Amino acid sequence: MQAPSSPAAGQPRPSPALQSRARAGLPFRYKIALVWAAIFACIVAFLSLIRLDLGFIGEWWGFIVYGAGNPEAWTVGIVATVYISVASITLAILLAFLGALGRLSKTRSPMVWPPSMCRWCGARRC
Repeated sequence: MQAPSSPAAGQPRPSPALQSRARAGLPFRYKIALVWAAIFACIVAFLSLIRLDLGFIGEWWGFIVYGAGNPEAWTVGIVATVYISVASITLAILLAFLGALGRLSKTRSPMVWPPSMCRWCGARRC
């Protein structure tokens, strides 16, 4: 058996990270391009699966965008979207704060400690 080849005298050994990159195969840019191609293919497959009709969208785009044919009606949708978003973010911050307090708490308070138990919420790891 032959000994593993060593670098020539005076040359530093490449780091393990560089060695693993050299063995990785495809360059990083090609991997990114493949991921984007896969995402695009999944979107096209989904839209063809649901039989998206572009002619219907073109015919009814005014109703889809403005709703009920009133160009001023879009503001109602924007206000409702912002309201729901702010309410959801506020609730998420409150629940996260309770969970953080429960994790920091030394006592097992029934009001603060249970929300911190992420296993109850279905998470895999805490």
